Amino acid sequence: MHQYYIALTEVPILIQEFDLSVEANKVLLQGDKYSDSGAFTFWGVTLFFNLGFCGMHAVNYGVAWNLYGATVLGINLPWTLLCIRNYIIVPTNNAQRTFCIVFDCAVTKSFFRNHLLLQFVSTQGFIQSEYFTLMLLDIVSNSSVLLLIIKSITSPGASLGMVLYLFICTLVIWASFGVEHFNDMLLVPFWDEEIQKVNSESCSTTVSCFWFMFYSQMAGGGGDLKGEMRVVSPGGGQYLARMAYDSIFFVWVGIILMNIITGLMLDTFGAMRENEARRKDIRSSECFMCGLLRSEYTIGSFEDHQHVEHDPWLYVHFVAYLLAKDPSKDTGVESFVRAQVLRIVPSHTSIIFHVPIDDF
Repeated sequence: MHQYYIALTEVPILIQEFDLSVEANKVLLQGDKYSDSGAFTFWGVTLFFNLGFCGMHAVNYGVAWNLYGATVLGINLPWTLLCIRNYIIVPTNNAQRTFCIVFDCAVTKSFFRNHLLLQFVSTQGFIQSEYFTLMLLDIVSNSSVLLLIIKSITSPGASLGMVLYLFICTLVIWASFGVEHFNDMLLVPFWDEEIQKVNSESCSTTVSCFWFMFYSQMAGGGGDLKGEMRVVSPGGGQYLARMAYDSIFFVWVGIILMNIITGLMLDTFGAMRENEARRKDIRSSECFMCGLLRSEYTIGSFEDHQHVEHDPWLYVHFVAYLLAKDPSKDTGVESFVRAQVLRIVPSHTSIIFHVPIDDF
């Protein structure tokens, strides 16, 4: 029931805000600037890299349509929708307006997006029962603590994305040098049917070495290459080169990049907790309606002042009542309030300061 209430209240507000922004853009922009053609610049770059990945994979491992479909639907489709939304500054027809509103609801309104995902997962669960377990993640939508943790990861998303890009570039460099200089030491494990146990072989291409290193590092490598390479004997011809190869990778990936990722998330989480504590402090020590501080309120209970005398919802309900009522049927007080609009909101004052307590 709570979700339906939110849908009936927040979505109309979002539509109203969207229409107001459109009207403002119409005033600021000329007719030929209602769209931004530059929105598709990075879309072309993304498409190029995706097609390049699919091509390299097909050459090295054979065609895998499921993987290519997941790449296109998982990366290009959301990116394309985002580019289309950025392209439309001022909608010129109802189809563009509807698309922008639906997109903004799905992106900015988490309740709408989360419930769409839950409906998809629950429907998919009737086909494959393991999908039902994903519905347990709905607790994230209902827990303020978990939401704060998730936001600490998503808020620095751009910075984390650049670190990930740097990590991928590092793996490409190390895979290239590994194939060229340590090809016989980079060992990829596989199941040998002949001997019926795990065996290993050297990766033959930069792409195969990259994917092997990427998987092993994401699965808990932590910058350590010893588990992926054959042990080299001290004093051998490649011992010093191998020591530099392993040590530099560990310092750069295992220490610097991993600590950067941890620092970004911890700093964001700490800042968000400070903001939340500051908001709670303001809400508890300052009246939302009139701005009076707890220290300035010396008569009666400040909590009663916040939640009884200046209950914000009483103002909201009264204004909503006036908006729905025929102005010709207003009483004297209602006509006065309708004419005052926002001036009826008290500012650093309260009726208790002007009326004796015995009159309450």
